[in-house]
Amino acid sequence: AADADADAASHPSIAWHWWQVLMGVDKVISTAMETLMKHETLFDDDGDPDDPDTELATEFFDLVTPGLVASAASPLAVERSYALETLGKVAIEAPRPKAVALLVKARATWARLVAALDMDYAGDTEISGARPAPVTKTGVERQAKCSRNARVAALKTLSNLCGRGMTVDRSCDKATPVIPGQLAVEMIKRGVISVLMTHARSGVIEVARAAMAGLGQISRVKDCRTIMLQEDGVQMCQDTLWSDDRSIASSALLLITHLLWDAEWRAPLAGMVPPM
Repeated sequence: AADADADAASHPSIAWHWWQVLMGVDKVISTAMETLMKHETLFDDDGDPDDPDTELATEFFDLVTPGLVASAASPLAVERSYALETLGKVAIEAPRPKAVALLVKARATWARLVAALDMDYAGDTEISGARPAPVTKTGVERQAKCSRNARVAALKTLSNLCGRGMTVDRSCDKATPVIPGQLAVEMIKRGVISVLMTHARSGVIEVARAAMAGLGQISRVKDCRTIMLQEDGVQMCQDTLWSDDRSIASSALLLITHLLWDAEWRAPLAGMVPPM
């Protein structure tokens, strides 16, 4: 597909058909993980360790994720887009220890995910080791469209990891049984809060939605709420709570609900203009 995109003599449809094959493979990967792990919600456990499907899902994750991570840094936006969309879905289904080890603790992998947020078509060919950029008109138009889709998919991957970072405490009766797990804590150490806050006010509505959804989940972690208070989170709440987009406003309400768990947040939030 990459070679066909870069070959001006090729008919534009040749590359497109190859990319359709890649998209089909990625759909198979995400469907297989979903079927094997049997999750109904983001917060579900990692499956019965004695279930052969759980073991198979772990092996499958080890097999497919390195390739997806490599494609997430591709100079071709269409390849990045497909890989990041699939990686976001795999992140939801992945056994949490695997997600921590491969997607968060591995510095190179995390750097690629964050870098994908700022890559656009204009800079694709400047990446070290880049393949030739598409020179057909159709290829250029597709890459420009997919560069935006790739940024959205990268944010959704981080957002999905934030949700997957929560677990359910069934050991006692709590008003809020959803609690932070190791995955959420490790993501905060990696700096995910600043990344999400930056993109929560993005002019690309899909990016802002994904960022706010991630903040709505990971704000259950005390460290997240502390960081947001230090980084002018009050202004961000004010900007997003009155968003014309109902998804962003809804996530802002969930975020504010969690922020109000801390006494130091109550006076700043009460002082927002216009008032809540």
